[in-house]
Amino acid sequence: MDLNEQKLELLLANQFEIDCIEIELKQQKDDDPIIYSGSGSITQKPDGNLHLKLYHAFNDISKELMPKLGNTMPGKIIGKDEYFSMEAVDMSGNIWTAKDISVSNGFSLPV
Repeated sequence: MDLNEQKLELLLANQFEIDCIEIELKQQKDDDPIIYSGSGSITQKPDGNLHLKLYHAFNDISKELMPKLGNTMPGKIIGKDEYFSMEAVDMSGNIWTAKDISVSNGFSLPV
């Protein structure tokens, strides 16, 4: 990853954004993980949190759109298989990675 002075200033100002030619989100489980992939962007919101926009073409809508994720029973520990890992390639060829990404809400589907 290439964090030059300009990118660091944007990050500190909660205005960081990178466009990616390829992003892959893979569910953190060994057997039959859900995988989302496509182009998109990573944007920092005013609260400092990073948000991901990914343009994914569904292969198996029943599996990918309605995953059995997010068992939010109070007091239950959330397992690693409820989260996704990310590998993204930005427009300069830099590789960005992250673990433990939640995608259980915030889906936006075109009409």
